Amino acid sequence: SRCEFGAQSFRPFDSLRDGFIPGEGGAAVVVEAGDVARSRGARVWATIRGCGNAIALSPGGGLVVPERVCSRSLRLALDEAGCSVSDLAFIGAHGSATQKGDRSELISILELLEKEQAETPVCGMKPYTGHMGAASDLAEVALGICAVRNQMVPATLNFTSTDDEFSKIPVLTRHGAGDKKLFLSASYGIGGQSSCLILSVP
Repeated sequence: SRCEFGAQSFRPFDSLRDGFIPGEGGAAVVVEAGDVARSRGARVWATIRGCGNAIALSPGGGLVVPERVCSRSLRLALDEAGCSVSDLAFIGAHGSATQKGDRSELISILELLEKEQAETPVCGMKPYTGHMGAASDLAEVALGICAVRNQMVPATLNFTSTDDEFSKIPVLTRHGAGDKKLFLSASYGIGGQSSCLILSVP
């Protein structure tokens, strides 16, 4: 981002987005088999219900963002979890706030929502922390767990309005309430790699 408006310049999905603002931080998640966790008396914060990993290739190759960067990983995660998109409290999107990256991700999400006729909210959480690189996606899993535990659907900070073609995607400008126990966390990287997790929060 050119940061013309300071911290408010980090605006995922917004029509005026111009890139991310780097941040510093770390995040860690301990993943183990449920029976092992229960046997040692661990507090289980969430259970992984579904996971989807995919690579979307672009014509001509190169390190570019493909047209639908996470379409396949979204579908794979939902299929493995055995749920529909309407079962989710929200979709925690990657939301890098770049023109091409957000467009590709929004195309993927819009197709999914339209196919299932769902109105699942979409949020981008990177503006709260800055883009922390590889730590961001783990941090957003942790933030998503906390949101569901508190029956909250996170707003996308600095969001005002998106491109006309994505106007049907519900991106909240204020935190909402919700009582669903599942959420999806999506991430992608340069070259078309994407990964989506569906987590169930007790």
